[in-house]
Amino acid sequence: MITKYIPEKGLQELKKNCQIIMPEKGKPFSDKYILEIAADIDALIAVRFNVSSEFINRAKNLKIISVYGVGIDNMDIEKVSKNNILVSNLPEVVTEPTAELAFGLMLALSRRIVEADYFVKNENDKNWHPFLLISNELYDKKLGIIGFGRIGQAVARRALAFGMKVYFYDKAYSNNDKFNMDVNYSSFFDILENTDYITLHVPHVRSTHHLISKNEFKKMKNSTFLINNSRGPVVDQQELINALKNKEIAGAALDVFENEPEVPKELTEFKNVVLTPHLGTTTIETKTKMAFEASKKIIQFINGKMPENIVNK
Repeated sequence: MITKYIPEKGLQELKKNCQIIMPEKGKPFSDKYILEIAADIDALIAVRFNVSSEFINRAKNLKIISVYGVGIDNMDIEKVSKNNILVSNLPEVVTEPTAELAFGLMLALSRRIVEADYFVKNENDKNWHPFLLISNELYDKKLGIIGFGRIGQAVARRALAFGMKVYFYDKAYSNNDKFNMDVNYSSFFDILENTDYITLHVPHVRSTHHLISKNEFKKMKNSTFLINNSRGPVVDQQELINALKNKEIAGAALDVFENEPEVPKELTEFKNVVLTPHLGTTTIETKTKMAFEASKKIIQFINGKMPENIVNK
């Protein structure tokens, strides 16, 4: 079963090995239907799907879950493992498009591109004076990257090309780690206090829940911009709203939210906030690659091989 429609071009090999149950484009399966046929499923490609305990209890034949993405915070991995179900994900495929969007959000926020677009289309008063929608350039600014895995490093490469000074924090960093680029390790609090832009690239686990909250916003400069396209609950959404109201930071760009697809109305009313609907990997190239790679994990398993990128090996 594939829980939501994904590009069929990436499923050609899978079709040779399996009977595929997938909804038509724009016609998603209901949760009720998925539960009704759970017992018949041998393998699952989970596309933005909450792998509930009820589903696992019913899916007696399920042997592998291939996650169509990276995050596994939508399932009880311990329960899944106790039921002898392998879980794989796609850490490599999502790197470049997610980093690209993070940098695009930062650029849009800094140069006020969304506001400018709205002005030209809706409010153009013909008074294009020299300080109209004055903004900030990225060149020579300090970028703090929290989480320096594949995506964080891909963002760093883009930032260096723009002439930014790049600092990073990652709790797994050691002095033996070497990066083939001009970046500097900083403590978590140094990044909060001293950088002009902060971008988040960490998974949502217990230790990162509300990693950025009231105290962290108070440490930031009031000229700092925050960008998050990792996971919504990494940022305390209400405290972000408070920080924006109190002008404790200069602005924010978010591709993820605490209770997607719900977005607080207050967030939508700030001019210095750019919001996108979880588009990190939403390119046709990446979605097709993801379909191919998610399928590949299942084909490997069917053929008696240990699939790549198992998260509960």
